[in-house]
Amino acid sequence: MMDTTNTPSPIIIIAGMHRSGTSLTASLLQNVGVNIGKKLVGADYGNIKGHFENIDFVDFHKSIFKSHNIDELGCVFSGEISLTEQQIETAKKLIEINQDPSSTWGWKDPRTTLFLDFWHQLLPQAKFIFVYRSPWEVIDSLYRRATDATLLDHPEIAIQMWSNYNRKILEFYHKYPHNCLLSNVYTVGNQTADFIQEINHKFKLNLEGEFSDQFEPYLLVNRIMATPKPLFIKAYFPEAIELYQTLEATAYPLNSRLTASELDSLNQPLSADWMFDDWAKLRKLEKNQAILAKDLDILLKDRDILETDIQQWQERFQDAVERLIKTENLLGETQLKLNGVESKIQEAITKLISTEEELGRTQGELAGFKTQFQQAVDKLVTTEKEFGKTQGQLQAVDAKYQEILRRCLQSETELGITQFQFQDLSIQYQDGLTKLLTLEEELGITQLKLLGSESQFQQALNKIFSLEDELGKAQQEIIAMKSSKFWKLREKWQSVKRRLKQFRRHQFIYSLDFPLNWELTGFTDKFLNISGWCFYTGNQTLQGVRAKIGTDIFTGEYGIERQDVADIHSIYSQAKLSGFYLQIRVSQGNSLVELEAQDSNGKWKVFASYPLTVSTLRASFDVPMQWEQRQGQILFAGWCCHPNHRITQLKLIYGNQWVICAYGLRRVDVGQVFPNWVESSKSGFETLIDLPSGTWEISLEAHLETGEILIYNCPQTLQVSRYGLLEKTTAKAKQIPRYARAIQKRIGERKQRLGRLLPMPWEIPAIMRQMGLMYRQTTAPLGDILPPQGFELPQPIETYNAWLEANQWTERSLEYLKTRLTAYSSENLPKISVVMPVYNPPIQFLEKAIQSVINQVYSNWELCIADDCSSDDKIAKILTEYAAKDSRIKVLFRTENGNISAATNSAASQATGEFIAFLDNDDELTPDALGEMG
Repeated sequence: MMDTTNTPSPIIIIAGMHRSGTSLTASLLQNVGVNIGKKLVGADYGNIKGHFENIDFVDFHKSIFKSHNIDELGCVFSGEISLTEQQIETAKKLIEINQDPSSTWGWKDPRTTLFLDFWHQLLPQAKFIFVYRSPWEVIDSLYRRATDATLLDHPEIAIQMWSNYNRKILEFYHKYPHNCLLSNVYTVGNQTADFIQEINHKFKLNLEGEFSDQFEPYLLVNRIMATPKPLFIKAYFPEAIELYQTLEATAYPLNSRLTASELDSLNQPLSADWMFDDWAKLRKLEKNQAILAKDLDILLKDRDILETDIQQWQERFQDAVERLIKTENLLGETQLKLNGVESKIQEAITKLISTEEELGRTQGELAGFKTQFQQAVDKLVTTEKEFGKTQGQLQAVDAKYQEILRRCLQSETELGITQFQFQDLSIQYQDGLTKLLTLEEELGITQLKLLGSESQFQQALNKIFSLEDELGKAQQEIIAMKSSKFWKLREKWQSVKRRLKQFRRHQFIYSLDFPLNWELTGFTDKFLNISGWCFYTGNQTLQGVRAKIGTDIFTGEYGIERQDVADIHSIYSQAKLSGFYLQIRVSQGNSLVELEAQDSNGKWKVFASYPLTVSTLRASFDVPMQWEQRQGQILFAGWCCHPNHRITQLKLIYGNQWVICAYGLRRVDVGQVFPNWVESSKSGFETLIDLPSGTWEISLEAHLETGEILIYNCPQTLQVSRYGLLEKTTAKAKQIPRYARAIQKRIGERKQRLGRLLPMPWEIPAIMRQMGLMYRQTTAPLGDILPPQGFELPQPIETYNAWLEANQWTERSLEYLKTRLTAYSSENLPKISVVMPVYNPPIQFLEKAIQSVINQVYSNWELCIADDCSSDDKIAKILTEYAAKDSRIKVLFRTENGNISAATNSAASQATGEFIAFLDNDDELTPDALGEMG
């Protein structure tokens, strides 16, 4: 038995059979001041207002059931359940965690009924409130909830379970009547004031007399009283009625007080008519359910068709907008780039003039140094630094001028490439001719400006050469000064002074073993452990170590033996007992942790400090995968969640700006990793930002439902580089090979399918439209939405491919199709004739095509094949072998080649089915194709 002398607050334990009103009782007691726990089971279909069950005690009871191979409700277990020592210790820890020394506390869980003696032995001062309900209402409620697999498989267990639970309640009540209170659920709901008064009177409590009305009668369904089901229980389970009457007598004055009409209804004879009535209603419901299922399938198909149409129109509209914006901005981008080059040249010239002025001042100072040698020695170090800076600035200026020259040459190359590409495309796009002429004029202007810039650049180079000569002279004078005897004596004296200072200086030597990272993301603990070692190299012996956060001080343990430290610092005897350990309380946000050591005089000195960042948020960025991006629109996507509270709004902060993210996207993977975190399965976010070039610090700002705002700092820094004309030109050049490959693929398909390459006159317009469509598809991904460097945008997905991606063939799909087909007799399923013309296909493609028909789930088919005089002898052999293996395969060998039309007609002449399906000799059918068609 655990010691409870330090917890004088009263304890109330609420128990009873499932669906008997224990949740109503728990909510009422919580309303009048009883602490029934913080982590409660939420609402669901069975309890729309919540279960008011403490998750700690519910999980504890379920774990014991599991260890004894009992279901989660304890349906038919009537014996005593034994607990191990470890389980008893777990129960004591639960009490320590949940007890409230300042007010009345307790918990509610119907499973407690099966552990009454155990909890009474552990908490002898606890008071028990038992709530009961009639067996017919409890059984009806369990069936309506329909969430318990054991009861659904064996419904007769419900009455046994009700009897077992309430029998244990009566036994415990008679053993400890002064610690127990028994009440009917309707007394709790309809006579709440009397119920609270009886609790205060019997248990000598002072619960609040004023409370809000928690009882809503419609939640307790008692219509079952008007049916013959209570009479059925009385006829076949009379012991349950006797047990209920015993409960009513024991609970007085808190019993239900049945009316005379209700008592008379229990004494009526049982009629068999109600069984046939229920039977008829059940079949009617099954029929309605089947009709609704068919209607739902039709609605889902209509919805898929509408979604596909909407997506196609959105893609077309987006493509038109992107090409329009690109056309308008192409000329403006070129002009802005040239203006940027001019401004950088002017900035470099300004910096060069300031460098000349600094060098002049430096030469004046050197002339003054010749008067007094001693003053020159004191100021010599400063002069060296100034000359070093001057030389570095000159080198930087030279590098910038080289970069300017390289960019000017690159600009000329880019404009030349752009001119060539515009000339090449002018045949198909006449509107590009005007833009090309404009670019040529701008190129001439740019070349004139570059010529002027080159002359200015040459002047700047001449000035740099003269400055380098003057700098060389000054350096020679400095070298001569350093070679003097006085300078050598000064260097020796400075070396001796440094050694003396090092000999006199004592310091702290320390290292931390834990933590290794002071940025704690997703940290939910209240305390942080710090361990390591520290000692002082002087004569002072350290007495203790503590941590300081603001005004809070946390004292630790010092003097722990560290043989590993003693082996490394063998010259210091105090290194062996230098280990320390301490624990600090952490709070959300940023703070500074200062570690202090106490010397032998009792003074505390700081030997280390660390910036601590604590955030309970857990987040991750899936996109961008590379944090070096090029200028343009960048997509940010990932997930963010909190362990205890729902996030109502999420902002992405970049620099001094922010944008609201689209939050709440489905993330099943996150929900599987963090199943107990609030809405972790809907923690996805994404946003699209147009970022200029530069370095950007990225962070997330989460607004919780409690009003609290938390920050998550992204560990990576985003580098955005410029995306100039050369990169765009290169991307444009990649479209031409893609277009050529698409045309070659189309030519190969046409030659294989038709046996000829030259088109007929009436086919030319359709071919031109197809070529235009293929070119637009190669240009579709290239717009103003710029992907990161090294990232290839996917090609446009056709509608059929998108449908295939969304409707993958799985084992579940196979079973569903088989179930649908077995619902119809074989006479009602039509025969489907699959028509296949064959002419010199690749052998492996032909075999896959025939095998895909054989593998169909739908069996009422025939395959009609016509070979159009194939030159490959292997094809005839393969077709003959397949026809011999399966009688449903029919093969006809034509005597002359008539192309695909004649071969198709020959194959169709063999068909005898109600429906005809056409299949090419290099295509495959999914296993459900004919089944969906039939």
